[in-house]
Amino acid sequence: MNKLEISREVLDDTDPRLRQKCVEWRADSVPASELKRLLMEMKETMRQEGGVGLAAPQVGVGLRVFVMEAQGNMRYGEISDIPFQAFINPKIEKYGKKTGKFEEGCLSVRDCRISMMRPKHLVATWLDENLRPRRKRLKGVEARIFQHEYDHLDGILIKDYLPEEWQNLV
Repeated sequence: MNKLEISREVLDDTDPRLRQKCVEWRADSVPASELKRLLMEMKETMRQEGGVGLAAPQVGVGLRVFVMEAQGNMRYGEISDIPFQAFINPKIEKYGKKTGKFEEGCLSVRDCRISMMRPKHLVATWLDENLRPRRKRLKGVEARIFQHEYDHLDGILIKDYLPEEWQNLV
C-alpha cells in the first residue's frame, strides 16, 4: 500500500513540486482509502487557509486531483456559493467562446491578485469523491476556479500569465 505524504501547509510558489506535471490517480498505485484521506486533508487545509480551491500539488502530492468550495468566503467577497466538490483525473472537453476578467488569487502565490481573462464556461469530465464519473458544463465562478486548479495540475501558476519581466516581482 502506498501511503501519501500530505503537507499540512500549502506549498509556496518557490517549491519545485508546484512546477511538475501531475499524474492521473490509479487505484493500483494509490488505494481509494488513501485518496479519500487526501481529499479530506485538502478540504480541511483549503478551509483553514480561506481558499475556494486547492490542488493536490499544493500539498505536495503529484496527483491530478483538486477540491473546490465557496461558501461564505471572505477573500472573494460576493461570489456564488459552491458546495464542496472533489475532482479526480479532471479533463476539459471544451472551452466556451466567451471570456471574462476576474481577479484571481492563489494560496501558493501569497499577497498577489491578478486580473485574469479566462473562458466563462467549459465542459469537463472527472471522477467525484465517490469515484463516480461526472460530466458537467461549468460556468461563472465554478468554471473560473476549475480552470485555476486545473492549471496547477500542469505545473502552471497564476504569475505565469504575467509578462515575464513582472514574474520575479511577485
